Amino acid sequence: MDPTYYQVLGVREDASADAIKAAFRELVKKHHPDRNHGDTGAEMRLKKIVAAYAVLANAETRGSYDRDLATQRAAASVRAAAERTIRATRAGRPVWPPPRPAPTPAPQATSPSWGAVAFFATLFGVGLGAALASGSGTPNARWDHRAGRYRDSCGRFTSG
Repeated sequence: MDPTYYQVLGVREDASADAIKAAFRELVKKHHPDRNHGDTGAEMRLKKIVAAYAVLANAETRGSYDRDLATQRAAASVRAAAERTIRATRAGRPVWPPPRPAPTPAPQATSPSWGAVAFFATLFGVGLGAALASGSGTPNARWDHRAGRYRDSCGRFTSG
């Protein structure tokens, strides 16, 4: 990975504009072609230094550069995590953190043996608890007082 503009100038990322300017001037004096005759590497370093200062000297371009740098670092972090997972999977090692197991479905209350039956039968003696305890229908069955029988959710008489 190429060095950041902050690394090129040798300053911290939270450096002030004055600190960036001072570091730039010092590096320009050190790597200027007039001081380094015949050194082509010094000329290339000076071009990198000038490019870094051109971006970091302006507050607007520096903010944009900082945002791009943060995005690149986040992408590199995600890429590294994915590569670690792939290597671990290929090697047969468990991946940390382990994947969560699929949730188990809740038990279905379809038989008259569930706890609410006893509750309603004890509390009311008839109704939902009595209907289920006697096996006369579904939880949607309701007692028809005039007919003396249970009706299902559609209004039909239930058998039993």
